[in-house]
Amino acid sequence: MDQTDYELLAAIERSGRVFRPEGGTPEARAAFQGLVERLLHLRAVGLIRMADGRIMKAQDGSYLMAGPCDLTAAGIAALSNDRRLGERPPSDRPNDPGSTGRPGG
Repeated sequence: MDQTDYELLAAIERSGRVFRPEGGTPEARAAFQGLVERLLHLRAVGLIRMADGRIMKAQDGSYLMAGPCDLTAAGIAALSNDRRLGERPPSDRPNDPGSTGRPGG
């Protein structure tokens, strides 16, 4: 599991998060698009639950919100197995879900 997946799963474990873009800039929207795609991947591989009805899109197709979501049994196990390898340092990337306690970043 890479650092981003680890941080997303840990953030979801802490709070069953609802994710939203950090702002209305094109960069924030692009970053959020990538985040939602990552969440959809985690859902596809069975690590999180997030219903399709919990993903909101704008008329232009951009994502506005995703969640709440929670870990599946496989997600809990994957996070637990990763933690057995030792603690990971916190991210120093500003928009990673594990870097702050705020929704979406």
